Amino acid sequence: CVGICLHTLTGHQQPVSAIAFNPDGRQLVSSSFDKTIKLWDANNGKCLKTLLGHRNRIWTVAFHPNGRKIASGGDDNHTKIWDLKQRRCTKTIVGHTNAILSVNLSPDGCYLASGNEDNTIRIWQIDRAVIIQTLREHTNRVWSVQFSPDGQLLASGSADYTVKLWDWTSGNCLKTLRGHQSW
Repeated sequence: CVGICLHTLTGHQQPVSAIAFNPDGRQLVSSSFDKTIKLWDANNGKCLKTLLGHRNRIWTVAFHPNGRKIASGGDDNHTKIWDLKQRRCTKTIVGHTNAILSVNLSPDGCYLASGNEDNTIRIWQIDRAVIIQTLREHTNRVWSVQFSPDGQLLASGSADYTVKLWDWTSGNCLKTLRGHQSW
């Protein structure tokens, strides 16, 4: 198979750190070290919105399951929830002491997992912006977090070369997958 480039989306002034499609695939969001988040039309490649509010590099961005909100995190140690219709940040979640490297929202949209430079994962109840669980078994930065489609499990990937599967409601690590050797 040979792929064809449909669009090259330009507009960020520094490296693009993360991208995500909305649930229906018609829009794409990108985050950048230039402290901006851009919402793109996936069909024509046009930038629909630029969101400003982070004070430093943005490492991660993810769509809410309803497609009307996004979450982001970065070097300012804050997770932000953005309303795309209002074009603004509607909630800033504070509680990390290091950079947020990855965010993901539960399938029901009620919880957010954030992977951190301090080797932890925090689970947040979004509406109240409170930590309900801190997962601490990684020994290096947590670069990736992902809820399972049914919302029962959380997977995390770390610079400690492991993937861990969690029962995030209890905080128990169910399995550690090894096999990666280095960066």
